[in-house]
Amino acid sequence: MYVFSNTAMSVDGRIGLRREAHVSLGSAEDRRRMSLLRAGADAVLVGGQTFRNWPLPLVERPEHRVADARRPILDAVITRRGLLDARPARGRWPDPRVRLLVFGPPTLDAAAHRERFGAEVIPLDEPDVGAVLDELERRGCRRVLVEGGGRMIGELLVRERLDALFVTLCPSVIGAPDAPALAEIAGSAGLRPLELVSCERVGDEVFLHYRPRRDRAPGGASTDSAGG
Repeated sequence: MYVFSNTAMSVDGRIGLRREAHVSLGSAEDRRRMSLLRAGADAVLVGGQTFRNWPLPLVERPEHRVADARRPILDAVITRRGLLDARPARGRWPDPRVRLLVFGPPTLDAAAHRERFGAEVIPLDEPDVGAVLDELERRGCRRVLVEGGGRMIGELLVRERLDALFVTLCPSVIGAPDAPALAEIAGSAGLRPLELVSCERVGDEVFLHYRPRRDRAPGGASTDSAGG
């Protein structure tokens, strides 16, 4: 399985103004490239807070859909408290282009999630990103795109389950010290080295493609679970 992330971030490494709100940092070109990455994925994986901030189907634009792609695409969400407090736009769910999978504790109301979103709830004793990737692989997913948040990307880096990072460096500074970051690793000590695969400037944005340098990664570090 190939696991890759895509994130737009400010010059100071922030991906949002605050954790409980969605903000679009990237340009139309960033969104076009995001659509192309989705077109090459079998599943898009996010945390619960990311879904609540943007409760919309995560799918490519029709013009980017490739003829042999597996569809409907899987949208997978890891959550501790469920998604019933999300406010999707009327008519957005269920969506025939997407199958929504919700991974969470056995206490989640599966019937309510199915009624609201057409979702399938997969119970986990602990919301665990490794178990979610294993389940997606069992369902035939070969390429999984991770779109946040920072705790999930951090956990994937620590577990060495992330194969590539696509980062859009946006021409802005957020400055808030408590704003969410590209990768958040609780209890981490040391750097997570990356290798730059490509770098392209388009206007004032820079599009970066990295892969982790696992041969130089520091020893294991404990993390919090990625679910929200």
